[in-house]
Amino acid sequence: MSGFGESKYLRHIILIWATKMSELKRILVVDDDASIRDAVCEYLDEHGFSANQAKNVTEMETHLRTGVFNLIILDYM
Repeated sequence: MSGFGESKYLRHIILIWATKMSELKRILVVDDDASIRDAVCEYLDEHGFSANQAKNVTEMETHLRTGVFNLIILDYM
């Protein structure tokens, strides 16, 4: 995964707080930038998580109506 740690991604903060990382299996990544969504999901998938993507609030709401997520990562800008 190239570019994930580059400075252009520093505006994005991912906070994961859990006593056991193994409990965080389903993660929803919400960001309007497709390259960031792809990079974060690729990283999570490579580390054993099931990551889904949403590009906006409407897609996020659809995911939340149809599934259960342990964590949601949001774009803060």
